Amino acid sequence: MSLTAVVSSTANGVTGVASRLVSVGFGVGGIFVAVALSTVLVYANLLDGAEVDDADLRWLVRATLLPLLVTFFVVVLYKSVTVLSG
Repeated sequence: MSLTAVVSSTANGVTGVASRLVSVGFGVGGIFVAVALSTVLVYANLLDGAEVDDADLRWLVRATLLPLLVTFFVVVLYKSVTVLSG
C-alpha cells in the first residue's frame, strides 16, 4: 500500500488506522521485524552458551529483544484478526 493511500484514508477514522497498520506491519516492515527478531534470538542463544559473562551485553540484547517481540506479536495478532474477521 502506498503512502498516498494511507494519507487519503486517514479521514475515514478506523480505516485510516487499519491502513497505517497494514502499511507499517506488513511488507518490508514485517519482514524486517521477523529477520531482526530471529537474528537477535540467535545472538542471545549464542551469548548464553559463551564462556564470557558480560552483564552489560546481556542487558543490551534483552533490551533489543523486547520491542521486537512486542512488534512481532502485534503484527501476528493484527493479521490473525483481519483473517478471522473476513
